[in-house]
Amino acid sequence: MSTYGWLTIIPILALLAILGFVLYNAKKEKTIDWGWEFAIGILCIISIVYNLPQFVKEIKWNLQTENATEIVALVVEGANCLDESANWTCGGRSREIYGQLQKWNPTYVTNALVRQVLHPNKRLQVLFLSIKLGLSGSEEKLVEVLIEHGNKSMVEDFLNSGSVKLREGGEIWAKNNGFIINAGEGSHRAYWGQY
Repeated sequence: MSTYGWLTIIPILALLAILGFVLYNAKKEKTIDWGWEFAIGILCIISIVYNLPQFVKEIKWNLQTENATEIVALVVEGANCLDESANWTCGGRSREIYGQLQKWNPTYVTNALVRQVLHPNKRLQVLFLSIKLGLSGSEEKLVEVLIEHGNKSMVEDFLNSGSVKLREGGEIWAKNNGFIINAGEGSHRAYWGQY
C-alpha cells in the first residue's frame, strides 16, 4: 500500500483507539476529559476526509480483477526502453511491450502509468510511454498529472503530442504558470497513439 493509503489508515486506527478508550471508560462509569480526545478526533477526521479520495483509488487499484503487478512491470520495463528523447532503445522487446500494454484494459494500464508518473524516477519516460500508447480515457488523468507535477518540458510534449485534450491541458498549465505559447518547432518527441 502506498504512503497515501497509510496516511488514511493510521488516523482511522487512532480514531478507533480513542473510541475504544471512551467506551472502556464509559463502561466503568468514569468521567472523561474530552479536551484532548476531541482535538485528536477532529484531527483524525480531517486527515481521513483529506486523504479519502486517494485511499479509495488505492483500494480500487488493489482490488482490480486484472494482474496489477504484471501491468506495472510492463510499464516500468517500457519506460526503461525509452530514452530522454522518447526513442525506443530495446529493439524488438520495445514493440512487444507496447503491444502487450495495448491488450490490457485501458483503465488499468492508465492507473499503472499514473502511479509510475508519481515517482520522479523515469517520470519523463513514463509520460512518453503514456503518449505513445494513446489509451482511450487516459488523457484526463495525464492532464491531472501535468497540472500537479508538470514542468515546461512536459508541457511542450503535451502541446505537440497530437492529442487535443493534452494540448488543452498544456495550455491550462502554461496559463496558470505564466508561460506564453508560441508557434514554432517545439518538442516532437512523442505522438499520441504512435509507437
